[in-house]
Amino acid sequence: MQRIMNFPSAIREIIEGNKVTKLEWDNQEIYIFLHEGLLKIHEEDGSIPRLIVSEADMVGTDWVTINEPVTIEADLATSPSIITPKIPPSGMIGNE
Repeated sequence: MQRIMNFPSAIREIIEGNKVTKLEWDNQEIYIFLHEGLLKIHEEDGSIPRLIVSEADMVGTDWVTINEPVTIEADLATSPSIITPKIPPSGMIGNE
């Protein structure tokens, strides 16, 4: 039986090296984990962008641990691409 957690408890699990998902997502292929100090989300299509935590995530009480440890090489190797934000060169923001 899975232990259902709130967000702070889920973060503790992530810090300990575990993967967590939300019951709301109804898909264990979607989970969050910690990599290089950032929260990452493994999405259904295999992409692994940084997680932008929403208010719904923070107040959610449907977090559960996935019963397999994070293996960074395996998680990142299955990703077709790691999405990183594109930041425009200095001086280009707001100058159109």
